[in-house]
Amino acid sequence: MHRFGFYRMARTTQAALKCGADIEHLSELGRRYWLVLSCPVNTTPALNDVAPLLDTDKDGRVRIPEVLAAVEWLKPRLSSFDVLFTEAEGLAASDIRQDTEEGAVLNKLFTSLSDGSALSERTLAEAIASFKAGAANGDSVIPASAIDAKFSTVAEAILAVTGGTPACDGSNGISEADLEAFAAARDAYLAWKLAKPEFGDSLNGIAPDDAVACVESIAAKVEAFFSSCELVRYNPAAKDAFILPTTTEALPDALLALPTPDVKGLPLTHGVNPAWAGPLAQLAKLLDEETLTPELWLKAKERVAPFKAWAASKPSGADIFAGMDEHILEMSGDDNVKRIIKEAIAADAANAPLAAAFEDLKRLTVLRLGFLRFLRNFVNVEDLYPPVAKPLFLTGTLYMDERACSLCFPIEKAAAAHASTAANSKCCLVYCTLSRPAENRTRTILAVFTSGTIGNLTTGKRGIFFDLEGKDWEATVCHVVPNAISLTEAFFAPWRKVGEAIAGTIHKFVAGKNDATTAAITTKATTATTAATSGTAPVSGANNGAMMASVATLGIALSFVASAVAGITSALTSTPLWKTALVVLGIICVVSVPSVILTWLKLRARDLAPILNASDWAINRSIGFTARIGAFFTQKASYVGKRFVCPPMRHRLSWAHILLILTILLLVIGISGWFFCPLSPRNQAKAESKASSCCAAAQPETPAPESETPATPEKTSLPQTSSGLPE
Repeated sequence: MHRFGFYRMARTTQAALKCGADIEHLSELGRRYWLVLSCPVNTTPALNDVAPLLDTDKDGRVRIPEVLAAVEWLKPRLSSFDVLFTEAEGLAASDIRQDTEEGAVLNKLFTSLSDGSALSERTLAEAIASFKAGAANGDSVIPASAIDAKFSTVAEAILAVTGGTPACDGSNGISEADLEAFAAARDAYLAWKLAKPEFGDSLNGIAPDDAVACVESIAAKVEAFFSSCELVRYNPAAKDAFILPTTTEALPDALLALPTPDVKGLPLTHGVNPAWAGPLAQLAKLLDEETLTPELWLKAKERVAPFKAWAASKPSGADIFAGMDEHILEMSGDDNVKRIIKEAIAADAANAPLAAAFEDLKRLTVLRLGFLRFLRNFVNVEDLYPPVAKPLFLTGTLYMDERACSLCFPIEKAAAAHASTAANSKCCLVYCTLSRPAENRTRTILAVFTSGTIGNLTTGKRGIFFDLEGKDWEATVCHVVPNAISLTEAFFAPWRKVGEAIAGTIHKFVAGKNDATTAAITTKATTATTAATSGTAPVSGANNGAMMASVATLGIALSFVASAVAGITSALTSTPLWKTALVVLGIICVVSVPSVILTWLKLRARDLAPILNASDWAINRSIGFTARIGAFFTQKASYVGKRFVCPPMRHRLSWAHILLILTILLLVIGISGWFFCPLSPRNQAKAESKASSCCAAAQPETPAPESETPATPEKTSLPQTSSGLPE
């Protein structure tokens, strides 16, 4: 029992194919471990060579039993399954097994076709085409030119009668079954010819074919005439309902004659519809009568009935045999001619083993070069992940909205029907209609955008699509299933919504004010016009009051805005810079982090399996992919490291632009100086406050003076003598 290895990539556990033994023992791998259970052949452009060879029952799908059958077919023909893991441009002699009968046959044919080097698919295809174009190509079908020229007319007659059998080169030839069918058809024709009834003089000199044609052509008209006569005979008043036509265009649809209650029969030579005069005259000659009664009509039908029955039993190919010369018809039944044709067919069939060897060698070459890649997209999806990243289910690259999206799937059904299932993938799906006007071709693809933002990916967006052959197609978006694409988009999504809400509110406010102003101006103009017409002066007090109220309202609004700006400025100037940064960071986290977390969970849930299921693939488990893989499949335009040059035409900046730029620079310099320059009033006030606080902390506390009134200096008394005088 072989032990398989497994690996986990993008949250998907898959069976590993690392050596030839893994492929040789695929029958031991339980089907629950296969990633794909079946896939369509017609929607896999990269499988044009491998898939048709694996689809042995030709139902348009490749299933696990057919893959295992291919492995069993390779065992007696491939030298080792390890050679599948080596790159090669063709089939080498060392790739063919030598110790089996099947391998020996292939090796002998390989030696006759190759000079010792590897046999490429192109060289092998040319050799097979040359072999099939030969007369003896082993398909048991020979062309008419392969038969002796003396019997070429017989060969052409066989092809004309039977239609021939498709040969391996696409043309029609003669097989043994065609020869037997021709002999049976010839015998049937001769027997039918001998069974032709003899009429003698019963048709009065009219050829049997003409008699049958005459009776058949007027049968419906004659029956209608007799029915009309019965109706008129039953109800004479119904005669007025039958009116003869007045124009020649209506004659073919009219009755053969006008029915009357006493009519004895249908006149055949006079008084009849001119459009049917010829067939009626021929019928008169056939019956040798001038009036047709119901009894004579039955007699006419009975007279031609044997020939009609005989003509209806004409075997297939009777017309061809009737046009042959008598000696060719006789030669076609000669046993010697049959023997010569059979010998030619047998000589062609003798090369059937060689034809089978050519087909086996072709199949071995195709599987040698492409079977491993198919398995890496069927047993697992190893080719989906970098560095390969070229799975077989992709169909090309779409260039749109500054991105190159290579995760494109061919769609064989309507976009809406496909999206109903593919939407479960949680991916951003963009359906595009492709067209090549020069070739008058259209098709539909699905592009999965896995990096960047949804941007302008809307219905009607145009781009260019390059298929696997390098052909370019005009691409137009016809349907979009929006979903999260990246964390960057999720980070800015709340702010974008806030900005849209603010812009909507401002737009609504401005639009309302604009409408009110327009209405006021219109009313004022109407009032002024009315006053001018009537000769009275307009009353302007109310208008002045309204204008003063508007100005007051505007002033209040501006004061509120100024107060808000002043409050924010005061808060910023009184708060340390690091606290301000923390507050801003906290606001950003509160607004954006929940959106980022939710988007991250959605991105982890992205799965390609629903997309493939909608494209008729039977997927056994989910196929996830990471952000790194997504960035690989959708590559954005990057200008890092690019060389920028001056545009061909540079417009001079206007004074308004220069003034705006200078104003912005002054604001930036002023704000920076206010916060960071030591000489700014803000920073000087902070420095003085800090210095005073330090001094206060260093000196002892002194009592405050009782009053702010300056104390008057006390008078100092001088010392006195005994006499009372100062010293």
